[in-house]
Amino acid sequence: MLPQRPYIPHHRQNYFDQFIPEGDITFLKTTGGDGIALVDAMNEIFDSLIGRDDPMFAGYAGPAISLRLEWPGYKSWTKQIKTKDWRREPKPITKGKLAFEVAKKVRDFMHDNMTEVMTPGTERWRVGPGFIEVKDLVLFRMVHVSKGSWQAEFRVFE
Repeated sequence: MLPQRPYIPHHRQNYFDQFIPEGDITFLKTTGGDGIALVDAMNEIFDSLIGRDDPMFAGYAGPAISLRLEWPGYKSWTKQIKTKDWRREPKPITKGKLAFEVAKKVRDFMHDNMTEVMTPGTERWRVGPGFIEVKDLVLFRMVHVSKGSWQAEFRVFE
């Protein structure tokens, strides 16, 4: 597993007073594995993803969630993922679409950070060409960490 520190909001009191976490979103495969390879998600290969068409964030009123990454050695990073699919009529995104969007955001994170100076002692987790790339990651789970924020958890192929 990628050892991320848990995301903690800056204004804890405001977030946690009325924050009731939803259950984790897990990515399981019919072939018996945990997680979906990000490269498969980016190429929309969801054949073995259990619940790939299940609606996500159906009861969520907001237009987007914040994806939080606390990647070792790098500054906290966040991007928005839309919770609705607007192609025909507004409806919740599917688990497959969520995996696709997370994969794209991780690619953006890597692009944004591949030349950043890392915290000493964390070089094992460096991102970019020749280091950890999208093809090296499996999306394992999404954890609801604050109102509107979810933290993705990954396994790294060795």
